[in-house]
Amino acid sequence: MPESEHAQPGRSTRLNEGIFDLLCTATREGCFVSLDGDWEGVLGWHPDALIGQRYLDLLHPEDLEATREAAVQLFSGASVTRFVNRYRSRSGSYRWFEWYARVADDGLIHASIRDITCERRQLAHARQVEAISGIGSWELDPSMQALIWSPGTYTIFGLDPERFRPDLESALALFDPQDEPVLRAAIAELIAQGTPFDLTLAFMTAAGEKRFGRATGGAEHDGRTVTTVFGTFQDITELYTAREEARRAREELQNAIEALPDGFVLFDKEDRIVAFNEQHRRLYPNMADAVQLGAHFEDLVRLSLKRGNFPEAEGREEEWMAERLAAHALPRSLVEQPIRDGRWLRIIETETRDGGRVGMRVDITDLKRQEQRLADIIAGTNVGTWEWDMTENVMSYNDRWAEIIGYRLEEILPATIDFWRRISHPDDIARARACLEAHFRGETEFYECEVRLRHKDGHWVWVLDRGRVSQRDENGKPLRMSGTHLDITERKQAEIELEHQEQLLRGLFELSPVGIALNDFETGAFIDVNDALLASTGYTREEFLRLSYWDVTPEGYAEAEKEQLDSMQRTGRFGPFEKEYINNDGHRYPVLLNGMLVHDSMGRKLIWTIIEDISARKTLEAALIAERDFLAQINATSVSAITALDADGAIVFANDEAERVLGIAHSDVEGRSFDAPEWRITDLDGGPFPMEDLPFIRVMKTGEPVYDVRHAIVWPDGRRRVLSINAAPLKQTNGTRARVVCSVTDITERMANEARILSQAREDALTGLANRAALMEQLEHFAGDRRERSGSGAFILLDLDYFKEINDSLGHIAGDELLNEIAHRLRESVRDGDLVARLGGDEFAILLRDMRREEDIETVAETLLARIREPFMLHGRALNPSMSIGIALRPAGGASVEELYRNADSALYHAKATGRNTWSLFNADLRARIARRKQIGHAIEEAVVGGGLEIAFQPQIRLDTGEHSGFEALAFTHEAEPVFLSRDYLAIAEDTGQIQAIGDRLLEVGLSRLARFVADGNDPGRLALNISATQLKDESFVPRVAAMLNRFGLSPNRLEFEIAENTLVDRGAKTVREALAALDTLGATIALDDFGTGATSLSHLTSFPISRLKIDPSFVRAIGTACESARIPGTIIDMAHNLGIGVIAAGVDQQPQFDSLAMAGCDFAQGELISKPLLDDAAIESYLIAREVMRTRDKVFLL
Repeated sequence: MPESEHAQPGRSTRLNEGIFDLLCTATREGCFVSLDGDWEGVLGWHPDALIGQRYLDLLHPEDLEATREAAVQLFSGASVTRFVNRYRSRSGSYRWFEWYARVADDGLIHASIRDITCERRQLAHARQVEAISGIGSWELDPSMQALIWSPGTYTIFGLDPERFRPDLESALALFDPQDEPVLRAAIAELIAQGTPFDLTLAFMTAAGEKRFGRATGGAEHDGRTVTTVFGTFQDITELYTAREEARRAREELQNAIEALPDGFVLFDKEDRIVAFNEQHRRLYPNMADAVQLGAHFEDLVRLSLKRGNFPEAEGREEEWMAERLAAHALPRSLVEQPIRDGRWLRIIETETRDGGRVGMRVDITDLKRQEQRLADIIAGTNVGTWEWDMTENVMSYNDRWAEIIGYRLEEILPATIDFWRRISHPDDIARARACLEAHFRGETEFYECEVRLRHKDGHWVWVLDRGRVSQRDENGKPLRMSGTHLDITERKQAEIELEHQEQLLRGLFELSPVGIALNDFETGAFIDVNDALLASTGYTREEFLRLSYWDVTPEGYAEAEKEQLDSMQRTGRFGPFEKEYINNDGHRYPVLLNGMLVHDSMGRKLIWTIIEDISARKTLEAALIAERDFLAQINATSVSAITALDADGAIVFANDEAERVLGIAHSDVEGRSFDAPEWRITDLDGGPFPMEDLPFIRVMKTGEPVYDVRHAIVWPDGRRRVLSINAAPLKQTNGTRARVVCSVTDITERMANEARILSQAREDALTGLANRAALMEQLEHFAGDRRERSGSGAFILLDLDYFKEINDSLGHIAGDELLNEIAHRLRESVRDGDLVARLGGDEFAILLRDMRREEDIETVAETLLARIREPFMLHGRALNPSMSIGIALRPAGGASVEELYRNADSALYHAKATGRNTWSLFNADLRARIARRKQIGHAIEEAVVGGGLEIAFQPQIRLDTGEHSGFEALAFTHEAEPVFLSRDYLAIAEDTGQIQAIGDRLLEVGLSRLARFVADGNDPGRLALNISATQLKDESFVPRVAAMLNRFGLSPNRLEFEIAENTLVDRGAKTVREALAALDTLGATIALDDFGTGATSLSHLTSFPISRLKIDPSFVRAIGTACESARIPGTIIDMAHNLGIGVIAAGVDQQPQFDSLAMAGCDFAQGELISKPLLDDAAIESYLIAREVMRTRDKVFLL
């Protein structure tokens, strides 16, 4: 179809631009008058041949009507007419021409003609491409508002090109009402400025289906204006749906990782963060600002290192950095990282299939503490430890493990399982492997094996190797195992020696000239006999082993045998016992029996008996037999010192060891009484020892042996020894005076070692105080003893204030000296019966028993505070230490340890929150206040995290003129009504770690508003902001302030920072002073907030750059009352002015307060009388515009 249009005025110049192929003039009837251009090259006709012919004769039949209509329009007054039609060439084919024609003054048609045949072909190809790709196109003539759609566009909307002729309005109506204004504005901007667009829009098809499309737009210029706008349109419903599903999937993934209890972070193959959860940020609190999507791993680690998070890297930063990056590059890595604030993190990183990294950060601080406690315990038990990472075949040992085999730990590093195999005894490897594989299969709870390892010197060391699998994969395959080595060389040597002794005894058994037999205790049956017994009885071994003890015993011994059996039951021994045996031929002969009760491996009672044939020596050696019996019993005791006493307690025999044990010469021992004054007997505590409990007295009284009776003796030289005594009665025979035999062992050193081990287990190694274990044991008894009544004692927790700062500045040695001094002062401040313990670090505890009155406990608390505050010189520096103290009274009827500890801890928390260097007693009111503080802290955290924190401006004015001077920025949260964060609320935020976020928001929003008002010509004056000690101690705070001022184009004198009085007396005052000085140098002013309620002195006002004092609202409210506080504002104003410091009054809510302060010379004021806090920009702007004052000679009235 031919196309025609009236040309817009701006396009009429195209007739003269010389960019067309052909030119012609023609009469009204359509006859060519003149021709110019390559007509022959385009149509094959020579121009001369066409002069006088009608151009209508060369037209395509389908184009005749449209061309005639265009000519009519041209002669009807149109300045320029454009039309497109087809002309027949000499060869008979048709070519497309674009005409721009006008009627000149000579009455002829003047036309410029362009051959657009190739363009039309290309357009046809483009439309085929549209049909294939599903992308439509459009073109709009801005002057004519004529909109042309391609067939692909009609197809997308489902519209019929024959029935729907789009214009701009009808086309825009097809789009979603929310998207239509966006598209309209984009097209307007495209037409006006040539600004391209690319939009995703919702539209409706002819069938009423809502779908999504991508619309693009571009412009064609003539050098000055936009002549044509055009673009594409593509149905992207499926892509849009997929993107939405992907977005929802990303949200679900983020929700999932946020639910993880540990820190999570995901890096792409470029090592940049693509996902993380908030727990990851919380684990690195001073890196929260840097952990952002797109942040690079190495940049984050270097920044964290710069901010001092990794104490282990100090002095070797680059080496440490290289190690960290190398671990990060591994396919899988596990790093346990100490953090500056004392926490430990386990960092687990795994390479993803696309080359990225997924990482978990687990807080293992408690685990590390447990490991340390376990290590301390293990160190005390002298046990070597090992850990086997089977995935990497890497071993970890402690120093003791290496020490057992004669090495230093560094000599065997790097540690692998191969080193262990190399030093293992060849004969033990198979046995150990079998035990290990049984444990791997789950057949044993622990792996345990006694093996030999080669010592560095070459000899073999026996160890008890014991371990357990601590980690398996999803298939149960062991991944990690840990265990211990205990040096059992001495025990094994003893076992080997025992085996040799058993062999020796067996040889003695077989070769002994005296008969020896082993009998069953219950039946008397003979189990084993030696050859000597067989020889004396005349039986063969087979015959004798069919007999019992009673078969060889004549009648008449029943009573004597019973006595011997009773003795053996009591003492485990019998004999010497004389009786007769019957030999094989029935002859009776005398024997002497000695025996002892033993048990076999099955627990069966057996009797070993020595049977001596004494028939030849019976008469001649009677006395010798008695003496031998006496000596045998003495030697059988196997003790260090042996004494024998007569019936009066006199010592009739003492061996050489008695001299060492009793502390006097051997020659002076015999003949003395067992309780002679030369070795004064006492109990173990140095007191009298009951006479009736002495071993000699007890044996003489009962006739029974006694064992391990312990008492002490004092030697003539004053030294004190502890003894363990066994004593037994002696059977009276001819020629013996002794009645009692004693074995005496000096156990002084053993007792001291036991006491030292017990003390080490219950004492703090640094201070000598009770440790946590000892305290918890005593606290368990104290808390649960229902015999005590309520208020009969208290549990106290104490925390040394600012110990970390002292430790950091003076070093750990100085810190230990301070802890020892504090421990000494605490011991001195309580009674002997009270328990003082160190829990670790700078934490202490006291258990007060039998204290009936609450007033007494309060007196103790004040005494403790006063004693601790006494000056102390530490490494040349004068310190005034202080402590925060929390006290919990023991409730009626007892309490659990957890409850008592929790109450004291809550009171301690309250003491710290109220300024430290004080004590707090737990009660119901405190419980409620703490609960309220926690509630407030939770609400603040929710507001900060959830974006519910808003900023209000409260105006400040000059009192002498009433003129506006500035604002104070106040943070508030939206509940039913706005809740403003007072200084108390901000202190809670500081405790919960939210103060940094609040301060940053105050600064950001405050400066942004300030800059906006300045730019609008409304001078807002100076902006006052509250800042905390936490912010001032942050080294980056002052540079951030300077950067923000620069970003918003504001002068530093626009800022005033308000600080609390306690900030100046903080133990970090040096850092605070430096930060305030830097702010002062920057040009900001410093104001002291709530002045008069804290602990500042005049020296603080002169040593810090304070420009203004802010009178606390409580003093302002007292103005006009009879309260003594009513005079305080005037006093503060006079003092401040004498020091050259300005004064502002807060909380001015009534006109009398305003008048009184003005009369007193107060410089500035703020309060509800002047204006409530303004919650939004509109309210602030209205205030600045509408503010007026009325002045008289004496007074300023607020209007």
